[in-house]
Amino acid sequence: MDSAMQNAESKRQYEQQTELLNKNIELAQELNENLGLYIEQTQNLIKVVRAIIFDIDKASTIKCPSNLKSMLDNYANEVCIDVTKKINAEATKVVRRISAMEKRKALPESLFYVLMISAISFLAFFVTICYLNYAFFLLAELWAVVSVFGLMTVFTIGFAIYLTRKSH
Repeated sequence: MDSAMQNAESKRQYEQQTELLNKNIELAQELNENLGLYIEQTQNLIKVVRAIIFDIDKASTIKCPSNLKSMLDNYANEVCIDVTKKINAEATKVVRRISAMEKRKALPESLFYVLMISAISFLAFFVTICYLNYAFFLLAELWAVVSVFGLMTVFTIGFAIYLTRKSH
């Protein structure tokens, strides 16, 4: 009985293993078929991608006739030369301005204040003389001197402004 049970058990194990092997064979065949399909589809995809890459390369390439290329080169050279001339002209102007500024003499701050105080004092003196002549003296000769001196001062200041503006 033991030997019959062992035979039945080993027969059952044999059948299970055979069944598992058959299932594995079927799965391997199915896998082989699927791999064949995947390989075929991948090859088709590679062909399509290569065609797309070729089309993109062809579309991105700019082709122009040789005479157009030489015209474009000449135009670019002319533009560069024109820009260079304009930059040089502006640089020359700037250098002239800088050199003119370097030639100027700086007025010391203390001298500036002395001149400003003198100008204010002179103006106050001039206004006082005009008022005194108007109010008390009534001298025609003094009016003439004051008028001439006033006009000379105005012309002198105007001439000085003209000379300083002209040097720019």
